[in-house]
Amino acid sequence: MNKIIQQFCQEGIKNLQERVIYLIQSGGGLSEAVSEIKKVTDALGRSICEEIIEALDEAINKDARRKKEWYVERRNEEKTVITKLGEIKYNRTYYRSKHGKGYRHLVDEILGLDVHARMDDEMHAELAENASNMSYRKAGKSSGEVEISGQTVMNKVRSLEKIKVENIATEKKSVAILYVEADEDHIALQTGKRAMPRLIYIHEGISEEGKRRCLKAPYYISSLKGTPGELWQEAYEYIEDNYDIDKIEQIYLTGDGAAWIRQGLYYLPKAKFVLDRYHMSKYVTKATAHKREYASKVWNSLRRADYDELALVFNELYLATENKLKRDEIKESWTYFKNNWDGIKIQAEDGERIIGCSAEGHNSHILASRMSSRPMGWSKDGADKMARLRAFKANNGKVIDFLKLQKEEKALYTVTKKLMKAAYKGIKTNINEKPCKLEVFKIGKVTGLYKALKAI
Repeated sequence: MNKIIQQFCQEGIKNLQERVIYLIQSGGGLSEAVSEIKKVTDALGRSICEEIIEALDEAINKDARRKKEWYVERRNEEKTVITKLGEIKYNRTYYRSKHGKGYRHLVDEILGLDVHARMDDEMHAELAENASNMSYRKAGKSSGEVEISGQTVMNKVRSLEKIKVENIATEKKSVAILYVEADEDHIALQTGKRAMPRLIYIHEGISEEGKRRCLKAPYYISSLKGTPGELWQEAYEYIEDNYDIDKIEQIYLTGDGAAWIRQGLYYLPKAKFVLDRYHMSKYVTKATAHKREYASKVWNSLRRADYDELALVFNELYLATENKLKRDEIKESWTYFKNNWDGIKIQAEDGERIIGCSAEGHNSHILASRMSSRPMGWSKDGADKMARLRAFKANNGKVIDFLKLQKEEKALYTVTKKLMKAAYKGIKTNINEKPCKLEVFKIGKVTGLYKALKAI
C-alpha cells in the first residue's frame, strides 16, 4: 500500500497542482478545481479497492480452510460494482462447495455483495434517499461519476421490502393522552385510474419551538397496498412496543370520518374518534357559501354540539335556498355532520384535551409533495414502496441501516486474521510489481503530503 501512496505523492501531486492552478487561472474557479481533485482522488480510491479485493481473492484461493471446503470452479471472472467512487472492476474466483452448499464467489460474500449485485449498499441507499425527494431520472443523474437510469433507480426503490423503522423502546413511555391522526392522498395510476395511499401518524401532542409548533415524538406509517386493518395493526404494535398501555387514559383518533379511519377504533385501546376541524370547516363553507349569515349559526351549534339546534339551522337554511344545486350541497353537508356526530360531540365534551389536527399538512408534506403535486402516473407497487419510503424518511430512518438489517443470511466464508495477513502480503506484492494505472502519475517530486498520507 505504501508503494501506491508514494507513487501518488512523488509523481501525481505536482501534476495535479499544475492542473488546478491552470483551471483557476483560466476562470474555472474553486468549483472546477475541487471537481478535478475529486476525479483524481476517486480514481485513486478505486485503484486501491481493486488491488485489495484481488489480493483478498488470491488469499482465499491459497487458504487451507478453503481447500478443505471448496473446489475452484473458474478463475478471473470479472465483476463491476457501482460505488460512490465510481465503477470498481476486479477479477475474482468462482467456487463449488465440497459439502453441497452450492456455488459462491467467496470474496463477494466477504464484501457483503449479493450474487447479482451491480452496486454496493451505500450507492443503493443514496439512490433511494434521493428518489424519495425527486424523480427517478433526476436521482440517477445525481449519483456521481456514473449516471444511472431512472428504471434502475425505480427497481432499487421497489427492492426495499416492507421498509420501516423498527422502534422498540428499551423502557416504555408513560403518557396519559396519545394522539393518532390519519388521512389519504389521491394519486393517478398508470392505468388511468386513481388510488389512495394512506397515512397514519402517532404523537404525544404539540410543543412550541420558537414561533413553530411541532409534534412531540411523531411516528409515521404509510402504504397503498396494505389493507386498513394491516395499517392499524402496525399502529397498535408501535404503541404497544413504545408505551405503557395501562397508563394511557385516552387515545384521540382524528380524521375526516372515512370508514377506513374509523376502523382504527377497533384496534387502538381506549380510543375515541374526533372529527377534524378542517373538514368541518369545508362542509360549513359548502353549505353556507351563498348565505354567509348562516355560517356563524352553524358554527355555534357545532361548538356546543347541539344536534337539535343544528338541525333547525340547516332546515331554515334549506328553506331559504331556491337553487337546486345549493340545496343538494346543504343536504350533503347535513348528512356529513349527522354521520360524524360522535366526533363532533367529543370536540365539545373533552375540550382542551383535544388539539388541532394537522393531517392535511402532514399528508401534503409526506405524500403529496412527491406523489401527487406534479403530474405523474404510478404503478400500485411503485406507489406503495414510495409511500413507505416517505414515511420511513419522516421517521428519520436511514436506508443504509435498513439494507444491513435485510442481510440476514450468515456468510458461508468468513474473514480471519490469518486470511487478512495473507491478503495484506499479497497487496504489497501486487502494488510493488504493477505500475499504477492513474493518468495523473506522470511528473513531480516528493512533497510534504507524502508523510501525511503514509501515516494514514
